Amino acid sequence: MIPDVLGYKLEDAMPLLEKSNIKTTVIITKSAKGLPNGCKRVVNAEIDDFNNVVLTVVCEEKGGIHNAL
Repeated sequence: MIPDVLGYKLEDAMPLLEKSNIKTTVIITKSAKGLPNGCKRVVNAEIDDFNNVVLTVVCEEKGGIHNAL
């Protein structure tokens, strides 16, 4: 069974998947402003044709609404 890691920080998601012996590929998306240095967060997880999990990750931009919470 694949752990549900949607919304997790990449640094927290990877150990969960590794613990379950799941091979993982990470794709980091780039915003129109470039690649910010913010927290990397998992926004999608799919299983590919080889039963690997492909994680789509975005970098949160600093100074946004999330920093105000």
